[in-house]
Amino acid sequence: MTPAGATAPRAGERGPSRRAAVATGLVLWFLYAGTASARLQPWDAAEFATAFAVFGVPHPPGTPLVVVIGRAVFAIGTPWLAGPLAAALASATCAACAGALLAWLLARRGTAPGLATAIACLAGTAGTWWTAATEPEAYAPAMALAVGMLAAGNEAARADAEGDRARAWRWRVLVAYALALAPAVHQLAWVAAPAALFLGWPQATCARVDLPWRRMVLAGLAGASAWGILLVRGGAGAPVLMGDPTSLSGLRAIATRAMYESPGWWPRQAALGWQVAMPLEYLHEQFTTGLVASVGWVPGLVSALVVAPLLVLGVRWWWRRDRALTIAWLLLFGAGTLGVAWHLNLKLGPSLGWGVVPHEAPREVRERDTFFLPGLLAFAIGVGGGLATLVRGRGDLALALAAAWGLLVRPGHDRDRLPATTAFHDGLEAVLAEAPPRGVVLAATDWDAFGLWYAQVAEGRRRDLVPVVLGLLPDASYRGRLDAGAPGLAPPSGAGRAAALRHVIAWARRTGRPVVAGPWSVATVRRGLGADSAIVGRVGRTASSPPGHGRDGDAATSPW
Repeated sequence: MTPAGATAPRAGERGPSRRAAVATGLVLWFLYAGTASARLQPWDAAEFATAFAVFGVPHPPGTPLVVVIGRAVFAIGTPWLAGPLAAALASATCAACAGALLAWLLARRGTAPGLATAIACLAGTAGTWWTAATEPEAYAPAMALAVGMLAAGNEAARADAEGDRARAWRWRVLVAYALALAPAVHQLAWVAAPAALFLGWPQATCARVDLPWRRMVLAGLAGASAWGILLVRGGAGAPVLMGDPTSLSGLRAIATRAMYESPGWWPRQAALGWQVAMPLEYLHEQFTTGLVASVGWVPGLVSALVVAPLLVLGVRWWWRRDRALTIAWLLLFGAGTLGVAWHLNLKLGPSLGWGVVPHEAPREVRERDTFFLPGLLAFAIGVGGGLATLVRGRGDLALALAAAWGLLVRPGHDRDRLPATTAFHDGLEAVLAEAPPRGVVLAATDWDAFGLWYAQVAEGRRRDLVPVVLGLLPDASYRGRLDAGAPGLAPPSGAGRAAALRHVIAWARRTGRPVVAGPWSVATVRRGLGADSAIVGRVGRTASSPPGHGRDGDAATSPW
């Protein structure tokens, strides 16, 4: 249904929608490319960069289609660009495509092309989306798939309204294909399913009994077949961090993340009120990241006096123009905030509740804002509607304000300016420069392990070192890979952490290898070793965690 008074293209006339999509995609891509970094990024980004470089398999759930996309962009970009930057551009491309699809969807629903571009660019410059777009990870591809699902659902409803039932069902089959494809990208895309189904299956259609089940099943099987990539690459000897994708049982364990302990829905790992407050905290940060961070009251003031009123105005604006789309993005907002918070049952975030919650309360090792990306996208759409109200529907003025906003906060999203980037890069380079020849590097954190892995596998540097990822020693497949490269290194199954560490050190002594701890692992390794800690040398920084906290760099300590 086209909103009353809207200037939507006539049937078969897609020019305005295409212009909005192309303009949005280009603007966002160049913005992301300009704020990505040629230096390796911490956390899982370094692992994904390694997977892109060698067509490897990252940690479960493996995200095979993300690796295919990343490998393609990496191979195209590396003749001219540094490897980490080429890897980051895979996410930039996917995030820009997501923004383009959003602009296409809004324009097809009757929003003026300039205004649709401005709203999509505003969403694309929200804090978490921008962050996901400048690091090699699975979240930007997941968002591209999620927005694509919404756009396909809208096209189905549009075709149905025009009486073209055959075309409508083709679009619905595409939605079914995307739903089946989601696990090969990231399950985050499933959060968009309620909104996509609402857009694509209006009530008038639900009463009809003409569902092409055969096409739906075939589309689902085609989407699920992307998991075959893991079977092929796992058996090709490509680097695998955790899990064994060479068998169907191993593939099932990776798909279900069986090696991780699921908290379930009950009991709650934190009070439900705090779990609800977590996405609210991230909502507050979407349009305040990069604003005079040294003055603590500025972001709160901006949220209270600018962002919140824009959201209220935006809900009113969307509701008056297009109730179906408003309900769809409200469904996306609810599923992507409260629904995700309930399902994931997270512990307290690193920066949530300080001064109120006891200091020893269990906390997540890093901010989990990316898990709430679909809800944050819906929030940005609402704020974009407020922007449209503010400029009285003028696309040119909306574009000018969105451009001014992007330029204002750009320095806060520049990867080269983030403390985490510098800390991670310096720590990695210190390990590569200071580690003794043929050393065994005890890696107790992601910061220690993934950077060294990238340097060895993707760049061919310091292959004489033997990294031992302590947190993965309980995994049988990882121990098998250790033994394949260094017979006898892996501790026996069931060994406790102190016993496993002593086994690794004893092996190093027998083979004449020095043992060192990574720059972020010293305190963690000492706790595991107890009295024997004096035999462990240090490389790089002597701190046990990087500077800052949350998304700017608190290192995850493993169970070790």
